[in-house]
Amino acid sequence: VYCVRAVFFSFLFLAARVEAEEKTSYSIGFIGALSGPAALYGTAAKRGVEMALEETPRDKQPVFIFEDDGFDPQRTVSIYQLLRTKVDLIISLGSSPTAAIAPLAERDRVPLLSWASDPEVSKNRLYILRIYPRGEDEGIFMAKLIRDQGKTPLSVVTAADNYSTSVLRGFTSILSPALLIDSISPAERDFRSLTLRLRPSRTIFLCLAAGQVGVFASSLSRAGIEARLYGCETFNSKAEAAQGPLTGSLFATVDIVDTFRAEYLRRFGEDQVLSGAAIYYDVTKHLVKVFHTEGKLTKEALLGRIKKIPFEGKALRSARFHAKDGEVYLDVSLIA
Repeated sequence: VYCVRAVFFSFLFLAARVEAEEKTSYSIGFIGALSGPAALYGTAAKRGVEMALEETPRDKQPVFIFEDDGFDPQRTVSIYQLLRTKVDLIISLGSSPTAAIAPLAERDRVPLLSWASDPEVSKNRLYILRIYPRGEDEGIFMAKLIRDQGKTPLSVVTAADNYSTSVLRGFTSILSPALLIDSISPAERDFRSLTLRLRPSRTIFLCLAAGQVGVFASSLSRAGIEARLYGCETFNSKAEAAQGPLTGSLFATVDIVDTFRAEYLRRFGEDQVLSGAAIYYDVTKHLVKVFHTEGKLTKEALLGRIKKIPFEGKALRSARFHAKDGEVYLDVSLIA
């Protein structure tokens, strides 16, 4: 009888513990490009998450569900619809994919964190937080750098996407380009006619989509145009450099701690789009702290703790959640 009772009460204890864990554990949906031209961004972000989880005790690890949208906003929407009732929070990648699901997340009251630079995706929305500096700030940073180096007049070429448009807004608030071409389709790969218009240019600020930068640089080289190139975060890729001459170009990216860079290089043998790995590493660490409470948080309380708890970056040299002009975003220091 004693043995039966012992087994019975042990079963009850185990069931109660499992139920408690289910009530307090958190799940996160990761939506990002793990295939296609932007896959290097999704891969770096996923690596950052996994590095952070490996350093987290198993009983404190949130459950991540990784989904590949190929940087296609339509696929992003489809994946969001599948995840929205299964997870406590979603992390998305890219301004354009996030712009497609931000209104839905706000309507459904689903907390959404996004590696996006366009403030329009989160402006006046309570459930959307960006985890990357404003595109305007990136554009201002690069315009001041070019101005201080005396590299004017210049030409500016940008893609017709949310990210490039936000960078352009900041850039043109500081510098007025002699030639502005701001309607390049993110799918365009033939730049022969465009390079003819740029033949007199000696300085070009370039903010194109993933997969375009190297092709564009190669087109300039074939046309015999020897211009100094400046760019945005999409320059941060060995895949782009493999397609075109980018040696000597300067681009904006986030300031990363040397020890994190060294560890990432040791593990993966390369550091392209290290900014994404660093951001997702530190954000995952931050979320682990946010989740460490008694009982399960409501979504509103969850968002409150994300903003309130001090952001202690181990990979990013300087970062904090900042409220400005109707939105909250992770303000990260930039370097070239």
